Amino acid sequence: LCAAALLFVLAPALLLRVYGHEALMAHFLILAGLQLALVPWRWAPWLTLGAFSVLVHPYLALMTGVLGAGAALAALALRDIAPWRLAAQALACLVLCGALAWAAGYFIGGGSQVSSGGHGFFSANLLTWVDPMDWHAFLAQHGRDVARGREWSMLMPAQAQATAGQYEGFAYLGAGVVLLVLLALVPMPMPMPMRRQGRAQPAPAIPRARWISLVGACAGLALLALSARPSVGATILLDIPLSEGVASALGVFRASGRFVWPATYLLMAVAVSRTVRLPAGGWLLVACVLVQAVDLSAKLSELRHRFRDGPEGAVAAVAAPLWPQALKRCPRLELVATGELGSHWIAPALAAGMAGAQVVPAP
Repeated sequence: LCAAALLFVLAPALLLRVYGHEALMAHFLILAGLQLALVPWRWAPWLTLGAFSVLVHPYLALMTGVLGAGAALAALALRDIAPWRLAAQALACLVLCGALAWAAGYFIGGGSQVSSGGHGFFSANLLTWVDPMDWHAFLAQHGRDVARGREWSMLMPAQAQATAGQYEGFAYLGAGVVLLVLLALVPMPMPMPMRRQGRAQPAPAIPRARWISLVGACAGLALLALSARPSVGATILLDIPLSEGVASALGVFRASGRFVWPATYLLMAVAVSRTVRLPAGGWLLVACVLVQAVDLSAKLSELRHRFRDGPEGAVAAVAAPLWPQALKRCPRLELVATGELGSHWIAPALAAGMAGAQVVPAP
């Protein structure tokens, strides 16, 4: 169990977001959706998951929403719930999540503030699961410091990409998980019966309808991640023309490559589940974790130094001893400026945060 958890913790799709998109690191919401989709329908957990997802990030909210819709269809197919009751629950969920989205500011602005170009540019590549991305080229392209960057893989080569924005669809599995997927293709032995009260009982099976709905939801999100311009490596396979209305709708979630995450984690979970059922499966899983650690060792070393020393050019908190003394007496810092603050707010805000003080812009 610990070895399997380490593989998910070491998922490059998760670690990529430590560079400044911390809200998008809440991948546990996706894992919760995958787990809920395979158990009997319960409304309260789905409502809670949807509410939290809306408050964390809209992309995660859409992912868990699609997973929930798939689970609801499976519940109908299995007759776990009456249609009228499910409709009432869905309406209540939409009302609550809509209210939370309004409170979180989802509907502020309009036009280009809500929808923007980029669909097909910020997409996922068909090779994303085996492509560790050329990190030095990525840093150079975006004007970042190349010297301190380390590549994502020590064992697998980077592949060409169709656009510079396909980092949004980055979902490299890691050499350890790729090996795990290959092991999962080995034919499975007959399942061992479970013993209960002295009698052999077959292991409970997940109904096919739940698997179909879950795989369908993940596949639909993955197709959205590929966008209307699916590509393999540097080759764009086709460019589907979109009407202005459809392009505008897709532009709300223009970084569509992120929607490959549910399929990525489902693939990882299935690979883990199948591998541990092989003879010596536990040891094979540990070996895959070691391969994953070796493959990502350079990147993990970079991240360790980054968080120990801080990124290049990081702003330090105001060091004057007067600041913590003043903030203890007046635990509220208001930022007042006649023009643009730029980055000048960071140092005093860090000092306030270290002192446990509140930081607010002045009205």
